[in-house]
Amino acid sequence: LTGYLLVCSFLSVYHFTQSKKLFTQVRKRLFLVLGAIFFTLAFLTKSLGIIFLPIPILTLILASASPRSRVLAVALFTLVVGFSTYLVVPALWRSPLHSARSLYTKISAGAIEIGYMGKKDIGFAGGKENVILDEVSQNGSVDYYIKALAYNLSPGTLLALAASLVYTAYLVSAKRGDKPVILSGITVLVFLGVMSISNKKGLRYGAVFYPFLFYIMARLLTAIKSNITLGMLFVHFLLLIPQYVQIYPYFYAYGNPLMGGTRARVQVFTPGALGVGTYAVHQAILKQLKPDKQATVSGNKSLKVMSSEFEVSSSESCTSDFIVKYGLNLGRDAPCGASFKLISTVTVGNYPYWYIYKNDGY
Repeated sequence: LTGYLLVCSFLSVYHFTQSKKLFTQVRKRLFLVLGAIFFTLAFLTKSLGIIFLPIPILTLILASASPRSRVLAVALFTLVVGFSTYLVVPALWRSPLHSARSLYTKISAGAIEIGYMGKKDIGFAGGKENVILDEVSQNGSVDYYIKALAYNLSPGTLLALAASLVYTAYLVSAKRGDKPVILSGITVLVFLGVMSISNKKGLRYGAVFYPFLFYIMARLLTAIKSNITLGMLFVHFLLLIPQYVQIYPYFYAYGNPLMGGTRARVQVFTPGALGVGTYAVHQAILKQLKPDKQATVSGNKSLKVMSSEFEVSSSESCTSDFIVKYGLNLGRDAPCGASFKLISTVTVGNYPYWYIYKNDGY
């Protein structure tokens, strides 16, 4: 869902930047409609999408349009968002007013109680309501997403990011009118600010503003002579090779070598990159399965989406047949006492990433 939100939010902002003349041209009206549709999809995908609410307002502020065109744009945007929501949420078809209030309650609870306040929730299938617990998730520091950029991006990308921020500030101060870059920069600042003060934090949430950062970087590179740009990119990719060779084939586990590489990254951001090493874990467990007994595995959420041979639960359970334990910063001590024995270790870049334990009773 976070990936879907990422795509819809970026497309929404892109189309808003293309609608800067609003109602002065038919083509611009189409961009405004498309921006509103993608805004609706982003908003309905995850409660996090509510952060994009200021973007249409900023579009109106930055637009080159008369007061009449602005009013018409607001009316069109509201109409498209309302109609799009009605189309993609079947629950609204039977009792629109009642269901709309319920939808608003769920979105506000997700954004405020779970996202901002950090309360934990438990989801139920079959149309039942989610239960929001009073227990609060562990709160990351205010600089969580700044550190995430520092540990996850390469030195060259961080340098380009810093240059891009300077470039955006220059465009604003010089009034150069590059509204796509300016609006993308504002979007990043809005997201970064709101998410930094929220209690619930995670690497996957920060991925939402990556496209906007990379878009600004791309615009900066296009402003530089092509031969210089190609030379910088060539050097950048050469510098990436040593660590990519070390962590092959788990490229998603990349960590900035200046910050300590993969090991430092996953020690700071537990439980590390989602999905890394999951296939190897799956294969190791398959070798231990008995044909006449259904096995249960706990401790690895990623296995849920790729395994039909055994039952999987995210939380570590001493009653399961296998336990998958995160390795880099938790150590290799056997969970649940001596009843579990270590049977396999999945390594990433010479570091133990997952420990797999089997219950003696299986």
